[in-house]
Amino acid sequence: MLVAGAWLGSLLPDADRAGSRIYRARKLERRVWPLRLVGWLARIPLRLLILLGHRGLTHSLLACAGVAALGWLLAPALGAGLALGYGSHLAPDACTP
Repeated sequence: MLVAGAWLGSLLPDADRAGSRIYRARKLERRVWPLRLVGWLARIPLRLLILLGHRGLTHSLLACAGVAALGWLLAPALGAGLALGYGSHLAPDACTP
């Protein structure tokens, strides 16, 4: 759960960019049609983040804390992984213009 959360958390901050990797179907999703449908439906709310503009709200510590808190409600290890992954994405982005 920790590793899966870190992987997902590292992709989430760029959900505000249209061509982001989080919107691409993974290999398993492409092979199993029920997973493809679930993945497509799960990405619908994320598509609204594109309206915010890149490096806006999703690139903040408040968003990191919110995502980690929601993950923590599902499983503490997931919340910790999301926080680690999200933070590891924000740190290098803070060093670039």
